[in-house]
Amino acid sequence: MAEGLSASEVGKEIGEHAKHAELHEQRDRLVSISEAVVLSVVMLAAIALLLVALIAAGCSNEEVAQRLEISARTAKAHSDALRQKLGVPRRRQIPAAFRRLTGEDPLEIPLGSSSGDR
Repeated sequence: MAEGLSASEVGKEIGEHAKHAELHEQRDRLVSISEAVVLSVVMLAAIALLLVALIAAGCSNEEVAQRLEISARTAKAHSDALRQKLGVPRRRQIPAAFRRLTGEDPLEIPLGSSSGDR
């Protein structure tokens, strides 16, 4: 392919191949980052659903924390964020707001169990 090309033309061709390879590497990094972001969003959505279900079942932040294997402070932070997103002033109003928004009964959300007690 490089037959009959000057040294400068060969250099340009090599440079183009290098740019192409770099673009592929950048694309692959972006895909990896995108996949990580999607996974994070999915995990946060799953935590939010579990939180709604646990609150609907009457669990305190401490019980939510034990169930999700997080700190009580983190459980409260998730609860506060969810409360704000749903536009309700009280934690206990989260299940009703979820029901109004989705039409789903929060008590019917399947609760996975890491301890096998359910």
